[in-house]
Amino acid sequence: MKIQVYTLRIDGRSKNIILSALSDLQQRIESSISNGTTDEGTLSSYDEIGQVRRAIALAPGEEIEIESQEVEEPVVGPEAGINGGHGVDAPTEENV
Repeated sequence: MKIQVYTLRIDGRSKNIILSALSDLQQRIESSISNGTTDEGTLSSYDEIGQVRRAIALAPGEEIEIESQEVEEPVVGPEAGINGGHGVDAPTEENV
């Protein structure tokens, strides 16, 4: 039997966001179950979400080297090439 598997690389912040969203979803389902919903689909979803949460939470991380991401400061004011066209060349055949 073959199944499709996926590999996803995310940073720690993204991992926490995903875990938080799954936790919120699981809590909503838990509340629904507490209020009397006992259909098989709901119970199955609750269990599956718990399995996914555990898999993500326990997945080993790895440290990788990345290039420094220098943030370029935005240009504002008359130097920005806006403000009524000041600092902007009019379109010509050569610069379009």
